[in-house]
Amino acid sequence: MFRRNIDILAALALTAASLLVVLGGVPAGVLRALVTLPMALVVPGYLLSLALFPSRVTLDAAARAATVIGLNLASSVIGAVLLHLTPWGLQPGSWALWLGLVSLGGSVAALVRRQTLPYDHAPRLRRPSWRPVLYLGMLATLAASALLIAIACTVIPRDEPFTQLWLLADEQDGAEVVRIGIHNGEGRTTTYRLVLLADAEVVREWSALVVPRGRNIEWVISTTEWGDAEELRAELYLAQSPDALYRHVHLRSAVNQPRPAP
Repeated sequence: MFRRNIDILAALALTAASLLVVLGGVPAGVLRALVTLPMALVVPGYLLSLALFPSRVTLDAAARAATVIGLNLASSVIGAVLLHLTPWGLQPGSWALWLGLVSLGGSVAALVRRQTLPYDHAPRLRRPSWRPVLYLGMLATLAASALLIAIACTVIPRDEPFTQLWLLADEQDGAEVVRIGIHNGEGRTTTYRLVLLADAEVVREWSALVVPRGRNIEWVISTTEWGDAEELRAELYLAQSPDALYRHVHLRSAVNQPRPAP
């Protein structure tokens, strides 16, 4: 049984290694590329192809290679859509978990279906002829190019430290309010100073705000605190540079302005 399923077991071992490398925080380099690239380009599609077409009679080597790449791309597209809808987003860790789940599901289904086949119908690891290798290389190059283009088009580098500051008009219990908040994406616990101004006059000031890594902090403030002010401005400073403006946002106030007739 072990020899018959050695390809599935090897794919599962590569899946486990990929999860350990990504979730373990191994820095980018040759080792990480050697483990994660096959996982991103081949492994999930190969296991899914075995689950859908377990017999080597159904698919020859060239057809299976094309099926592997196609299923891999399809699982990546579906994963991108689903992960985009989750709170974690498109992160290396979430990608690794998604591909790991797809690979695990495909391997279980492949093992179950393979048990129903005659021994000589199961796909075998053998030296391929040059034509399937050429097809696989072309398809892998196409998939790798698409992946590199997607990475190059990413607008916000996920590994670059940043802090997000927002100032939003809202309504709560029938009253107009303003939400002011901070998201700490600096990669470490950070101390800030936050100042809220209405027409250049200080309304509120928060000193020594300690925000843990990856956490949000937000306040809801009634607009009655600044009366007829026309513009609000939030200014954020880092504790280590108290006089250097780090982030700022402004909001034109709608308080006491005439509303359009319904």
